[in-house]
Amino acid sequence: EEEKKFLFVGGCFRSGTSLLYACLNQHPKISILYEASLLDSYLPDKLFLHSRWMDNANAWGKFLSRHGLPHHPYRAQEMFSTPKDIYLHYGARKNAEYVGEKNPSYMVVLPQLLEKFPGAKIITISRDPAAIYRSVVRAGKENAFFGRRGMMERVLYFQKKMLADLVELKKRGADVLSITYDELSGDTENTVGLICDYLGMPYEPAMCSLEGADLTAVYTAEHHIKLRSGKIEPTVAREEEKIPVSQESLREVWGHWQETIGWLRGKRETLPESKKSPPDIEELENRGKVLHFWERWKRRIYHLAPADAIRVFRSAKMLMRTAAAAEAEYIPVEKRRRNQVLASVLCLFLCAAGGVLTVFYGGRISPLAFFFLVPLIAGWSWGGSRIFWFSLFAAFVWTLGQFFYFYPKMGAGIVVWNLFSRGLVFCVFGVFAWHLKSVLLEHMKNQWKD
Repeated sequence: EEEKKFLFVGGCFRSGTSLLYACLNQHPKISILYEASLLDSYLPDKLFLHSRWMDNANAWGKFLSRHGLPHHPYRAQEMFSTPKDIYLHYGARKNAEYVGEKNPSYMVVLPQLLEKFPGAKIITISRDPAAIYRSVVRAGKENAFFGRRGMMERVLYFQKKMLADLVELKKRGADVLSITYDELSGDTENTVGLICDYLGMPYEPAMCSLEGADLTAVYTAEHHIKLRSGKIEPTVAREEEKIPVSQESLREVWGHWQETIGWLRGKRETLPESKKSPPDIEELENRGKVLHFWERWKRRIYHLAPADAIRVFRSAKMLMRTAAAAEAEYIPVEKRRRNQVLASVLCLFLCAAGGVLTVFYGGRISPLAFFFLVPLIAGWSWGGSRIFWFSLFAAFVWTLGQFFYFYPKMGAGIVVWNLFSRGLVFCVFGVFAWHLKSVLLEHMKNQWKD
């Protein structure tokens, strides 16, 4: 085990990390995992390695089955006590000298990686942010992860933080290597030679081609089609995707980053002066910083929450996204808008009718049916945040009507409790309607395809 060396690969998503992973694993002495996410929880080891840590880590991306490890998390946890054990076991299959992991998330935790694995080798890859964003937009048409809001913000902040961390690490004497996507895809042989020199290993021609590359651990997705083509070639520039920032500002930022990479590689004697980003870029970077803070905490919650809850949550999200895509594809926009307008009118009418019954008749004539229909209609017609707002509105009207009827018998505590409990129950019913619609849409989608 002392002979094994650790290697970690990081970089922004859609910047070439998967291509770099495939090239590295073509070397007979390199065996790294693909996005197992074993080190990016921002948690100390004592909290990270809790009694269910393997189950939680696997629930995120099912890395066990993708890497041919024992599929059952508890069986795997009996074999591996720490992420280091997994790296060593995976690398032992081909008697690799370098073991570790490739993960875009590691681009923002490079100092922490070296604290956990002193002396580890780190290779990062950077790319023109405009090219990354265009690639993200194309991938987002098929993949919900890339279709999220704030992707340009993430691209700008994450790459900026990665390069800033690399500068600090090099100043401390750390041995890191930073390359660019254009170098790897357009000047593959020289870049592979640079990587082999950095790792202190003999040059391996197989790394310059993807023919026969083992991609079983890579997610099967539309945006990985080029990776599976077996060829390494530059991406043809396309300008059809609209970029939410000026091209001139992006060129200025990318130029400064390239100068920084040149200093990291020893091509420049002096580190380029740190300068303030253009106003439009700075605004997006600040938003990216907030998104990074949120994602850190979300990742912590996911790792500490019950794994079964994570699986249910992710499955529900996937089903509903698939259903939303099916609805958008097969139901005309005009029809959907007309149905939503009718649903809005009906919800308001039901709330008004229920409110009138409550104010004038109290509990003698139950308004239950009127109010319970509101979240069901909201869930069926919209889903998402509309369920919450319609549920809260229905609960508010019902509680307000009771308050007027029973005033002054109802205290503030009772009012608050009624509002909270009814709103919660309504939300549950709304989510049920949303889920039911998703199941039916998925079934209809399959029928339409047939």
